[in-house]
Amino acid sequence: MPYITASHVGTGGSEVIIFKDTVEYASFTFREVCEPKYTPITCDFKNKFGVWQRIVFFKVSKSTMQMTNNEYHLMPSSIDYDTTQNVQQSFNSNGIESIKVNTGWVPESYSEVIKQLTFSESIRLDGKPVNINTKSIDLFKAINERNINYTIDFNYANHMINYVQ
Repeated sequence: MPYITASHVGTGGSEVIIFKDTVEYASFTFREVCEPKYTPITCDFKNKFGVWQRIVFFKVSKSTMQMTNNEYHLMPSSIDYDTTQNVQQSFNSNGIESIKVNTGWVPESYSEVIKQLTFSESIRLDGKPVNINTKSIDLFKAINERNINYTIDFNYANHMINYVQ
C-alpha cells in the first residue's frame, strides 16, 4: 500500500514512472489523503523475505494499560502504632501498554500484507517494539465485504517501568 512520507506532504504527492526499453510504460502519482480526525501510526515489520516493510494504520486507535502489583500487610513498627499509616502497602507495581489499530479501507489483496505482519518476529509501531496480540484474523473477500478494514491488537514489548529480573 503506497504512502506519502512526511517530506512529501503538501507537495502534490510522489510520482512513480515505470520504463520498459527506455519507453515510459506506466506512471502513477500517490497523493496524500487528509485524515484530520486520527493520527496515523506507522508500522514497520520484517516481511517473509526478511526485508523491513512499512504500513500505515490511518483510522482510530485505542490504547489501554494493564497494571500489576503485589500487596502486603505490614507489621506495625511498635505496639502503639499510628492508625493513619498504611497497614496494607503495594510493591512491585508495573504495567503493560497495548494498542488496537485499524487499517482503514484497503483492497482485498491487502490480506497478504496482514498475513506477513502476523507472522513477523520484528514489529515496530512508531519506532517502539511490539508483539502482536491478535491470534485470529478474518481475511476478507471483496465480494462478501465491500469495505475491508482490519483491526489488530498489539502489546508493547517493554514494561512501563523497565526492570531486569
